Amino acid sequence: KTKKSKAQRAAEAAQAEAEARRAERVRKTEAELAILSRLTATTSKRRPKPELLQQTLPQNEDDSDFGEETSLTPHEAAEKAKRKKSLRFYTSQIAQKANKRDAAGRDAGGDADLPYRERLKDRQARLNAEAEKRGKKRSVANGEPLGGDTDEEDNRAAKELREGSESEDDYYDLVAAKSKRKKAEKKEIAKAHEQAAKEGGRVEIREEVGPDGKRAITYAIEKNKGLAPKRKKDVRNPRVKKRKKYEDKMKKLGSVRQVYKGGEGRGGYGGELTGIKKGLVKSVKL
Repeated sequence: KTKKSKAQRAAEAAQAEAEARRAERVRKTEAELAILSRLTATTSKRRPKPELLQQTLPQNEDDSDFGEETSLTPHEAAEKAKRKKSLRFYTSQIAQKANKRDAAGRDAGGDADLPYRERLKDRQARLNAEAEKRGKKRSVANGEPLGGDTDEEDNRAAKELREGSESEDDYYDLVAAKSKRKKAEKKEIAKAHEQAAKEGGRVEIREEVGPDGKRAITYAIEKNKGLAPKRKKDVRNPRVKKRKKYEDKMKKLGSVRQVYKGGEGRGGYGGELTGIKKGLVKSVKL
């Protein structure tokens, strides 16, 4: 029998101690798992078997609260399950309706079809971004010959940048000139009516024949207002009418009795301006 050295005996002792610790840990873990499995087995509810459910159902149809009960056939049950919709379906429906409302609200103002002028700075930024995208696409392609379509596209972009704002300015100048022409025509008609009233004559509007050989209809025919009495401008707005009526009544009331018109004036109370009259009664008898 070989004699073990001191180091070998120490190594074997350490190994045995480690195995004992490992075995103790395994034993504790198994004990905890056993306790946990017993707890879950006692707390979990056991589902009754189908045979027991069938035994608890009322066997006599007369004993049922709903009268004659009929069971679903497999085909009917499958159809019912097919018609049943999931929660995702309803949430998608809500999202779609919300998107439709938002889209309808964006165009509610009625200005969606109006042409808006694009600012020069925005136009330059957009065209520069497009040119940068084209340059990136071109850099990916290898072996492109020099002097290709690059100059033509750059020239086209520069021309669009120069002429785009001019075309939009022409359109807006046309709209502004049209409104100015209408205002000038109104002024001329008003001046003609004023001059006719001074001279005791009347203004006759000359009818113009269109290119189709037909006369244009007049303003009265187009609006078709009928016999409407001439009313003051204040009467058109009910709020303004009531406000002015109230102001007139307050003026009349101020001529009958004294009306409070605010606090003390500048410098404080300075006495009665008309003097104190002992026989004057200002109170209102009820």
